[in-house]
Amino acid sequence: MIFAISFFAGLTAGQAPAKITYDQHVLPFLMEKCGNCHSSDKKRGGLIVTNFAKIMEGGSSGAVIKAGDPDKSSLYTTMAHKAEPFMPPMAPKVADDKIELVRAWISAGAPENSGSKTLAAA
Repeated sequence: MIFAISFFAGLTAGQAPAKITYDQHVLPFLMEKCGNCHSSDKKRGGLIVTNFAKIMEGGSSGAVIKAGDPDKSSLYTTMAHKAEPFMPPMAPKVADDKIELVRAWISAGAPENSGSKTLAAA
């Protein structure tokens, strides 16, 4: 806990942590904003975002993450309202800082946790 406080205390507003990971940074946000429709309970569009292996598998429309390329990752483009269907549907657009977090995570290779190697863009 003290490490986390001291780690984030050194960041200025809007500055991202050194290594953005699914477990530590992306999952909590996805659970809050996307988990009601895209969890193991609901699986809308066949997509589960609350489990790293499942989000990397994608949904019924195919992969939602292309590691290293957020502009070819529908998780990012639909959330950023760059491609339809805009997510979340019938709700306000996700905050820009959260969209940027997802973009930065995908750009960095979409690592699962701090010990993970990044995935190479295919």
